[in-house]
Amino acid sequence: MANKLNGEEGIKSVGALQEFYFACNKKNGPMTVDIDVLFKRNRKLAFHCLVPIVIAFDNTKTAISIMWEEADYTREEFREIGLYGTYSCQYIKMKYLKTKRILEIKSSDSNKIIRVNAI
Repeated sequence: MANKLNGEEGIKSVGALQEFYFACNKKNGPMTVDIDVLFKRNRKLAFHCLVPIVIAFDNTKTAISIMWEEADYTREEFREIGLYGTYSCQYIKMKYLKTKRILEIKSSDSNKIIRVNAI
């Protein structure tokens, strides 16, 4: 499990997730997005998929959940390649690339970068 982010980094991750959420013009519930998974080392594409996500904003948790199973990956398969089902803003660095409408997720305990593209 990743270490908890310091206050400033956590706030930046929450802000990035909020910007992405509002760029998608969604009110509530799941939405389907394009996801590119890149290798951190050379930023080359590991794979691409179209999957549903859910973004949660409440007083206890701000996070994005990715349903990898909908892209025909089992829990064991996506964990084996260093991916998780839920990414919390308290633990994971997130950045919103406004001009590209991409949420970039960089987990410290994975060798992958997840790029969630707003549709």
